[in-house]
Amino acid sequence: MVELERSFDTLAASRKLRGTGMPKRQAEATAEVVADAVKGLVTCEYLDLQLENTEARMNARFERVDARFEQMDARFDKLDVRFKIGDDRLETLGTSIQDTAESLEIRLEAKQARGELRLVASQLLVSGLLFTMLMYFG
Repeated sequence: MVELERSFDTLAASRKLRGTGMPKRQAEATAEVVADAVKGLVTCEYLDLQLENTEARMNARFERVDARFEQMDARFDKLDVRFKIGDDRLETLGTSIQDTAESLEIRLEAKQARGELRLVASQLLVSGLLFTMLMYFG
């Protein structure tokens, strides 16, 4: 870290202050106070460098996040295809089940109709037998 205390020259500051007419001891003391005050402070160049490093790390992270999102998008695209195939299969199966149900309904109606015809035929046969018995015995 480039701190201002390293770049602050107390001797040069003291000389400048003495050059304005300040007594030597006062100029040296003032330079020391200023040096103590700037301890821990950093230069603009240091801050710029740190900002650049931080931006570079953030950009690298964002690139990794973007790559991860692209992977997720590709996985979602594959899932979309699989769901479309599943939907198509279900639609085909539904149509097939509906066709089978209609066919079974038609067959059931035909069997019911045959059953009703047999019932009517049986009723006619019984009626004919009763009529014959009445005619013969009666």
